Amino acid sequence: MSDSNTSSLAFIAETTPGTTPASPDLTLLRYTGEDLRFEKETVQSQEIRSDRQIPDLVKVHQNPLGGFNFELSYEPFKTWIEAAMFTTLNTVSIVALTVAFDTSADTITATATDFADVTVGMLLKITDAADTGNNGLKRIIAKNADSSVLTTRSGEITDTNASDPISLNGIVAVNGTTKKAKTFEKKIENPAGTDFFQTFLGMLCDTLSLTISASEVVTGSAQFIGQTAALGTATIDQDAAYTAAPDSDIVNGTNNFGNLTYKGLAASEKFMSINLDLANNLRGKRALGTEGNFDVGTGTFQVTGSINAYFLDNDWLTDVQNHNDFALEFSITDPDGNAMYFWLPRCKFNSGDPVIEGINSDVMIDAPFTAIRDDSNATNTGITLAVDFIPA
Repeated sequence: MSDSNTSSLAFIAETTPGTTPASPDLTLLRYTGEDLRFEKETVQSQEIRSDRQIPDLVKVHQNPLGGFNFELSYEPFKTWIEAAMFTTLNTVSIVALTVAFDTSADTITATATDFADVTVGMLLKITDAADTGNNGLKRIIAKNADSSVLTTRSGEITDTNASDPISLNGIVAVNGTTKKAKTFEKKIENPAGTDFFQTFLGMLCDTLSLTISASEVVTGSAQFIGQTAALGTATIDQDAAYTAAPDSDIVNGTNNFGNLTYKGLAASEKFMSINLDLANNLRGKRALGTEGNFDVGTGTFQVTGSINAYFLDNDWLTDVQNHNDFALEFSITDPDGNAMYFWLPRCKFNSGDPVIEGINSDVMIDAPFTAIRDDSNATNTGITLAVDFIPA
């Protein structure tokens, strides 16, 4: 029998969905389990026979789908959050730029096009400011037409300075509309030492989920829908040797979870768990003469989640009952100091009530929520989710 410990998954990004790049160099994928498959659809013949037997079972479709489970780590997650958010990571690195800080307007001003590469919604790390209060992480909520002025959240600029050389750095994924298709290759070695392969092309991320629980490793899963699949006895990798996966440390909900902010303030509650679920509502497109999907259609980008907290007071219940907007942000930092920030600028609770389960138990509130497009007065970024990567 074949062993899971001698099997592997590898992948490569596609430029054209459904087409593996020429001379592909695949990268190993870090995972804890997978269910990638070509799901066959069949129809039983309705032909009537006098001997009461079924004349045929007809294959009518093959649907490449499935995904993998993983333990969260900094570098590998960049690939999968891009895929799930239909976006490309934006990296900003600006050195020794002279700017003016204005505390009354919460702005950073330079000259035209200096901030052209900055994405609204991203978290920028500012260093080298003469007034040290202006250093640190600043969330950008607006940018003017000629990219000369950035606006931060209220109170993040602490000192006015008219001429200040600074450096700005940031890496962000913001929800978008760009398909980030992948080719996957699954390798299984049999007891005789022979490798067998399955390839899946045009795979788009349909869902991505994260579970952050106290005293547990942060885990996740990603599911895909694709175009075609095939069996093989040889790898498609050009060198028949996969590139090693990034070796970032795995994070947990105890030592690596940062403060959770609610409505821009550090939450007073204590939390047992947070779940975050992204969905793209994909659909395979079928056509006459095509086995598999000739394309994958995209749907609404949905972000939902839930927070399981120890009950403290009626503040959250008031927002549940009044259906109030709220912003949510939390971070996870690995042992090397690399941090991932998750910012949902506008959310609403679906429900949420404290539950008294019985004697000798804590009163908990389980609050499911939905993130929606941010058009609030406070930020109005026009986004649903930003995930920032701040290196150590």
